[in-house]
Amino acid sequence: MNPFFNVEITKMFPEKDTVFHHLGRYLFHPSNEAWELVSWYYQAHLANVSERIGIQIRVFDPASTPQKTVMDLVLSCTLKHKLLPEIGLPNTMSSTGKTRG
Repeated sequence: MNPFFNVEITKMFPEKDTVFHHLGRYLFHPSNEAWELVSWYYQAHLANVSERIGIQIRVFDPASTPQKTVMDLVLSCTLKHKLLPEIGLPNTMSSTGKTRG
């Protein structure tokens, strides 16, 4: 578990089993809207794939590392090591949503 959250989690749930009970009950209950979105995404994009990968990302100094930098590194690494299919990547998008070229 992330040490950053340990103190707060311990205050909220003094018994460790209680944490998993509440997480399971409230986050993964089938009627939960978030779970419905996850299920929909899985069915639409992942259910019929032949291969799946997992990526672990560690950011040692999140305060000084912009999210875009992290995402660019992840994309670069996955393409370099051929973890993702080579497809035509779209040009950089402007804030208006129009493609810049």
